[in-house]
Amino acid sequence: MGSIWPGGVFYFAYGTKHTVKNVGGLPASYFVVAIGGDAK
Repeated sequence: MGSIWPGGVFYFAYGTKHTVKNVGGLPASYFVVAIGGDAK
């Protein structure tokens, strides 16, 4: 995955293993929207 710029967004599909790391010099903040769940 490439760089995420200020105000940018990223998406991970359900069940996808992932990590996110702040490599900038300033604190990062994020807002999570979770839709759906584990229902089968």
